[in-house]
Amino acid sequence: MSEWADLGKEALQLATKPRYSFALWVCCLLLLIAPLPKFLKLDAYRTLHGPIVGLIFLGAFVVWLVEMAILAGGKVSEYRRSNAGDRKVLGHLDSLNPREAKLLVVAVEKGAQTLTLRPDVDEVFSLISKGLMERVPDDSRMPNKPFTVPRFVWNHIRDNHVLKRIKARAESQPS
Repeated sequence: MSEWADLGKEALQLATKPRYSFALWVCCLLLLIAPLPKFLKLDAYRTLHGPIVGLIFLGAFVVWLVEMAILAGGKVSEYRRSNAGDRKVLGHLDSLNPREAKLLVVAVEKGAQTLTLRPDVDEVFSLISKGLMERVPDDSRMPNKPFTVPRFVWNHIRDNHVLKRIKARAESQPS
């Protein structure tokens, strides 16, 4: 008896996966409404077991719909979490000091998303801690190391309005 229970559990686990519940739903739909070839002799099966196939059809559809809603909800929440982190990092653009702003302006004006800089410069450390710049792995013994601006930050600061704000902040540096 426990073997049948285990088999039932496995069948239920497979049926709750979206692809299998969708396939079960479509097969039941075809069995219920599609014109069947006479040589298969499935008309008698449809007549005799139609209500049961209809219940399986409805159950598979509901399971598939619920699983798709759960998957979509997970994707939406993942997207929102990702965007919240990006917004937090982009919020640091308003707190740039003039030297940090100048570094980003130079990168945009050069059109270089990756810059080679001395790693002991305070602006580089500050930009990295704010998430506006990242260290590129480099094992060379050169004094200057590559640093890159993350893609979402790069796309944001290349916008004319944002670039003008950053330039104004960079030019406010006392001489």
